[in-house]
Amino acid sequence: MKWSALLLVFVTAVFSGQTKIKKLIGSNFLQLIATGKVEAYLVEENESRKKPGISGFPIIRKGKPLTKELRKQLVDTLRNDASYDFGNEKECAFKPSLAFSFTRDKRSANVLVCFSCKEVMFDTKGRSEIEDIDTVIPVFEKLKNELF
Repeated sequence: MKWSALLLVFVTAVFSGQTKIKKLIGSNFLQLIATGKVEAYLVEENESRKKPGISGFPIIRKGKPLTKELRKQLVDTLRNDASYDFGNEKECAFKPSLAFSFTRDKRSANVLVCFSCKEVMFDTKGRSEIEDIDTVIPVFEKLKNELF
């Protein structure tokens, strides 16, 4: 009985197309990550609305354009449920140093990475979600090193 219930849950999850990350940030955000123009930035760790920035964090400098390989690595990491620890909440002040801005048509979304907390923030139109990325922080470190 238990196995049939587990199989039903698994099949439902696979065929519904509803991943945890899709449920958290929405299909429009995921589509923008996959298809939008992406730019990388180093940002100041403290928010300031007085300077131009990404989601309130002032820009230090813009990175090199992402190669197809780096873009694929970024998108695959962001879209993969295995990249996140959804059940874990940290008591850590979110202070990002790396940001990615995605744009397409008139839509935009930002992804900010905090290396000290090992968390990522998804932000669009003032709505933000933060998730743990402990297992994939090396991917973001590599991206940072390649782009700056």
